[in-house]
Amino acid sequence: MSAGIKGILKSAVTVPLLLGSYYGGAGRLDLWPGYAYVAFLIAGGSSAYWLMKRSSPDLLEERAAAGQGAKRWDIPLVLWISILGPMCTCAAAGLDARFHGTPAADWTTLSGYALGLAGIAVTLAAIAANRFFSAVMRIQTDRGHAVASTGPYAVVRHPGYAGMLLLTAGAPLMLASTWASIPCAVTLAVIVLRTAMEDATLRRELPGYEEFIAQTRSRLIPGIW
Repeated sequence: MSAGIKGILKSAVTVPLLLGSYYGGAGRLDLWPGYAYVAFLIAGGSSAYWLMKRSSPDLLEERAAAGQGAKRWDIPLVLWISILGPMCTCAAAGLDARFHGTPAADWTTLSGYALGLAGIAVTLAAIAANRFFSAVMRIQTDRGHAVASTGPYAVVRHPGYAGMLLLTAGAPLMLASTWASIPCAVTLAVIVLRTAMEDATLRRELPGYEEFIAQTRSRLIPGIW
């Protein structure tokens, strides 16, 4: 099965799960935040797919085969960040709307989408600079895995996770929901944990990574960590 077909099938499953979580929680289908949020995620995912297809088709195949050779500790973290966390976020936002009325769009909503756009931009820059941008943590010896040190990798060692951090932080604002902040906080903690565990693994197993650490000091947030 081609990477493109696998991507379509993944979207065919993920989109109904997110919409079902939001509108199941809300108990009605006439609210705008769920549709807008999921459409935004689809646009971001489509941009990443287009970039990989144009610049690194073999990366698409790598991501389509996600799970093969992955570190076991990474699988539950990936599941939470990519599926379970967003589902819980949407469900919490839907319940918030059910019990507190129809959410209204205002400047905080726009700021959420601004954070989301920044997150997608950082992630796309990381994809463009790193042909080993796998969906799971594994040392890609079969693909000649080497350290990526240009572009956003000159600022932080894990810009893809930095992009996820921004996108996740913007989600409660995009969904106009205070309750959505609770599962998002869990997701932010999981992203930080995954960053730390991946960084430690790369230090042990990827040649040249120690030298990269000397060049790029921060893991996730410039000048802080």
